Amino acid sequence: MSVLGSVPMLEFNGRQYTREEFLQRYENSNTNIYLNGSRIGAVQFFDRFAAVLLYERRLNEEEIALWIYAYETNGGISEIELQLFYYTNIERARAGVPLLELCPSISMAARFKVEEMAELRYFTHESPVYGRACNISRYLFGIDDFRSENLVRRTTTSSRVEVQAYDLMQSWLASPGHRANMLNPGHRYIGIGIIENVVNMDVNYDGSPTPNNYTALGVQKFR
Repeated sequence: MSVLGSVPMLEFNGRQYTREEFLQRYENSNTNIYLNGSRIGAVQFFDRFAAVLLYERRLNEEEIALWIYAYETNGGISEIELQLFYYTNIERARAGVPLLELCPSISMAARFKVEEMAELRYFTHESPVYGRACNISRYLFGIDDFRSENLVRRTTTSSRVEVQAYDLMQSWLASPGHRANMLNPGHRYIGIGIIENVVNMDVNYDGSPTPNNYTALGVQKFR
């Protein structure tokens, strides 16, 4: 199911760019892009100002209900998402912090986020359509106590669900900030969204190039 239905565009210097075209032209060029007197990166510039053009593509209440219906009809929580939930609680048990409860509404928010990233080809906490990381949870799924979010993209070593889930978990554990979110004793609920076999997402979490096989994209949301 298409979440947004079209690729975001940005008008800059008299030309319309897709995100990929804009980054190819400006990310590593000598052109300096300034905002309010400060230099800003091409990624941040596109994601901030393409949101103006994408504002009308935000889902209304009926479209949100249809998305939720499709999510539930197609099985809801997937096998790999359940596996990552299991691995997350194993790590929390090892750290001696309370285990998390899997929350259906925040799992929907996590899946929506990961679908949007795959469709719009971006990899940041801030959505080019909805803005701050908390907004998808709040505006689409009524979650007001969102606390933190982990993102991951990684080419895994196998098509097997448990191996893919293990590889994604290792990426999160290798990052101090992501690990701290995962083991935060103040967190009580988690939602997980994973898409397997995503292509053309540029690079792995560790910066290495991605081939076209077994690249997974994931989101953990905590409250």
